[in-house]
Amino acid sequence: MKAIQINGAIKKYTTIPKAWGNTIGGFDLLSSTEWEAAGFYDVSTPAYDSNTQYLGDLEFDSENNVFTYPVINKTWTQTVAEL
Repeated sequence: MKAIQINGAIKKYTTIPKAWGNTIGGFDLLSSTEWEAAGFYDVSTPAYDSNTQYLGDLEFDSENNVFTYPVINKTWTQTVAEL
């Protein structure tokens, strides 16, 4: 899966579009380097424990050049006895 950020909004693509920008056809056949030059990067889903964590909103990790979901720890307002 790839994603691109346009005007602050991130859009995910399960497949690369055949046409994008000045490329009328064959954009999906270009190399990963050319997709990245156009702003398309991989989407990475980190491992997490769904019992105690959840995934936040998709964001761009500029250090690794990948879109990823932050892992957020769940919090409970009740004690174990109250639950």
